[in-house]
Amino acid sequence: MKASRISQVIAGIFSLWLLSLPLAQAQQLADSISEFTLDNGLRVITVVQDFAPVINFNLMFNVGGVDEPAGLGGIAHMVEHMAFKGTESIGSLDAAAENQALTEVEIAALAFEYARDVDMSAEDLARFEQRFEEARARAQELASPNALDQLISANGGVGLNASTGYDRTDYRVSLPSNRLELYARIYADVLANTVYRSFYEERDVVREERRQRSEDSPEGVLFEAFLRTAFEVHPYGRPLIGDPAEIADYRATEAKAFQEVYYQPSRAVLVLVGDLEVERDIEIIKRYFEFIPRGQDVITSIPDEPAQNVERRVEVMFDAEPQVMVGYRKPTLPARDAYVMDVLDYVLGTGRTSRLFKRMVTDEQLALNVSTSSAFPGIRYPNLFVFQGQPRSPNTTTDLENALYEELELLKTELVSETELDEALEILAASVEVSAIDLFASASFSALSDNIDEVLDIFAGVLMQPEFDPERIEIARGRTLEALRRQNDQPVQIALREFFKRLAEGHPAGYFPSEESVSAISRDDMVAFYQRFYKPNAIVLALSGNFDSEEMLAKLERVFGSWPPAEVDYPELPTFNPRPEPKVYYAEKDLGQSIILIGQPSVLAYSPEYNDLDVANSILGSGGFSSRIFTEIRTKRGLAYSAGSQLRQGFDFPGTLLAFSFSRTEKTAEVIDLLLAEIRRLQDEEVSPEELEIQRNAILNRAVFRFTSPAAVVQRTARAVEILGLAPNYYDSYIERVQEITPADIRSIAQRELRPAEMIIMVVGDASQFDRPLDEFGEVVTIDLE
Repeated sequence: MKASRISQVIAGIFSLWLLSLPLAQAQQLADSISEFTLDNGLRVITVVQDFAPVINFNLMFNVGGVDEPAGLGGIAHMVEHMAFKGTESIGSLDAAAENQALTEVEIAALAFEYARDVDMSAEDLARFEQRFEEARARAQELASPNALDQLISANGGVGLNASTGYDRTDYRVSLPSNRLELYARIYADVLANTVYRSFYEERDVVREERRQRSEDSPEGVLFEAFLRTAFEVHPYGRPLIGDPAEIADYRATEAKAFQEVYYQPSRAVLVLVGDLEVERDIEIIKRYFEFIPRGQDVITSIPDEPAQNVERRVEVMFDAEPQVMVGYRKPTLPARDAYVMDVLDYVLGTGRTSRLFKRMVTDEQLALNVSTSSAFPGIRYPNLFVFQGQPRSPNTTTDLENALYEELELLKTELVSETELDEALEILAASVEVSAIDLFASASFSALSDNIDEVLDIFAGVLMQPEFDPERIEIARGRTLEALRRQNDQPVQIALREFFKRLAEGHPAGYFPSEESVSAISRDDMVAFYQRFYKPNAIVLALSGNFDSEEMLAKLERVFGSWPPAEVDYPELPTFNPRPEPKVYYAEKDLGQSIILIGQPSVLAYSPEYNDLDVANSILGSGGFSSRIFTEIRTKRGLAYSAGSQLRQGFDFPGTLLAFSFSRTEKTAEVIDLLLAEIRRLQDEEVSPEELEIQRNAILNRAVFRFTSPAAVVQRTARAVEILGLAPNYYDSYIERVQEITPADIRSIAQRELRPAEMIIMVVGDASQFDRPLDEFGEVVTIDLE
């Protein structure tokens, strides 16, 4: 049987991206930047890059965790969440009634808090809680959930997100360039008129976010303990997301007051990068943002961290493989030493050529991985130079510490060579990435065009004459085995691994490396694999950058022309079972959350069914804040921080439809019910024309973001046309099909392709804390993680 075109490219794609920034282009970049300051103090920076009709926006405030008052740790992060809730004009169905309802919610919240604090009977306490829940329900009825996201998404917005650090808070989104005025209208309104709707539901979401990132994550637990020890007085030592008691005590009035004090135009910078006409566009920004009052200039009183004269050490016990962090106090910018430490960061711990990586990972094989950071956890105040490492068994954290200290002593006694400094600086101008997925492998790099001849020679040598050095193979094998030892540290990775093992049992899509399989691979196996699959006629080379095409083709012919083509002997893939036996799989782990995955094999990518199912999945859970799963589980009930769905593409074998939620443990069964109910609702009810229009417009308007750079164009063309064999106009036809999809089409595809009764359910968590037993959902198979 002849292998299909897809299986014929398993050997790989090698993509070469040539990016250059010589002096002339550096000057062009500088010339493309303009700066303005509005009358109210808002700084605006524009960077013109007009390759594609899109604009990337970042609105950043000089406020973060360090500015929070005592007892309100994490309130800046809570304010960040509330900025997505909309305004009176974005989301309110009846502004006056909603305002009254939100006042009643706040009164009920305070009453319920008081009832919990006094010696009140369980019956009376339940009565106060019921009043609180009823007030919240009334307020929800007066607003459209996730209206801001719906408005952004329907107009082609992508990457709508925000983040809060110790020093700053920023809000990011990208939009088609003809939506600049829409952006200005929305975010000026948000900055001036945020409505604190669903505050207590979102407080529950933040509590789940803390469980996910800071309590069930070994890195999160380590980071908090480390910072608590390093900063005894300075707010850098407080949990950025707040501690559980602080989160539980948040009140809407307190959060709004914090926003009104600190989130002012005079503390903000708005950056726009993309397809801009600066003189025209700055007037649009002024029209919408300049009316906002400047606000008072508030200076937060930050205590200085006392001098430290002795070592501080803390040990954290957690059900995970060991890690170590070591930190040294240092000044921040603009102190000259801060710049020196930035360069030292590259010399010591950035990349495979850094001193610590070469010694600990490559040469002595002490560690799975090591890294350094010269500005932890922020840059506004004196901070830390931090080393982090994961020892490779049987080595210990002590072994990594000792090696670190020896390297630091060398820095005191020996000058860093000019070569090392050059290498450290060159890291800033070049990058190399290698990856492999089930469809293809890729190797890519960026380099200055002045160095392209030298780089091409090296790259061609790597592709055409790889050494498979035995020593490097053993290093890679050791790192892989150590990673396998740590594979049960991350709950989400456990769930995904065990889910796909069952979903694709008996097929390579369900294969995962084991200690036995990795240990069995020999150098001869790797050479044979390379010789069997890596042929020039099985490779697509895609280029973009600053070069003359004819000259570049001549260079490619020079370096790759002698590589002889040959037939590739592709294996036959086993048959994929499209209907694996539906069961509930459970892996026990002591967590504050349950990781829940529900899914089934789906359709082949790029088929007509895939197009319809892609839109249905956007409505179900992949369409951001306004998707159904997100709205029901997170927005309305506050049961999870992460919830949604995804449609994984399948090529020679079916893709996967997967619904997920990382939810509080005691609500596990309730969340499973909600996920299944949303899947069934797609089958039982036609979506409204309005809901379909929101998601359809989002998909259509986002299409422009597929081609935002020359690199994106050549990469997408290489993959879609050369590898998958799609027609050059495939994306145009896809857009046409999306425009034609009706509510009846969505229901029809859901009825044909979704099988909730046959879905595999995967749960990682603590069953002793679940609200109902898992066997209510089917036969339970317990997975032993040992």
